[in-house]
Amino acid sequence: MDMVIIDEMNKKILHLLQMDGRMTYKEVAAHLKRSESTVRDRIQNMEREEIIKGYTAIVDKSKLGYKCDAMVLCNIDPRQMHSVIPDLIKLDAVSQVFHITGERRVMFRITAQEPRELEQLINRKLIPLGIINLDLHIIMEAKEKFPPTAVPLVLSKPVPELTR
Repeated sequence: MDMVIIDEMNKKILHLLQMDGRMTYKEVAAHLKRSESTVRDRIQNMEREEIIKGYTAIVDKSKLGYKCDAMVLCNIDPRQMHSVIPDLIKLDAVSQVFHITGERRVMFRITAQEPRELEQLINRKLIPLGIINLDLHIIMEAKEKFPPTAVPLVLSKPVPELTR
């Protein structure tokens, strides 16, 4: 897909929605001193263009008992790469999959409640997919940006801080 150029107003809208995806059209409009209809039209256009792909809740997995997070680097037979990666991302325990350069060609993040469950996932779900040369890296501690900004937007002037 071709890159889409967006103007300063859309960058500001994206910035606000990345900070708080629950903001209403009215709240965004008030923050940017624009009409609600203008903001609504711009957001709907960015949704149609798939610049905005969706809205989601950020869940603290550890509070739900998922305390074993890992990054896996592995290889997949190149002839199976395009069929295995979609199967891999379908697994509930896998949150991200990357096709990368280097000795290992695939990297993904996997989550389990405990190391034993992680081992079972590897043996029962991953190995049968055709994953080989698996390097498992348990994440000891993760620092995540909050709110997570998917796109670093360069603005000519900063957007005033949100107060909620």
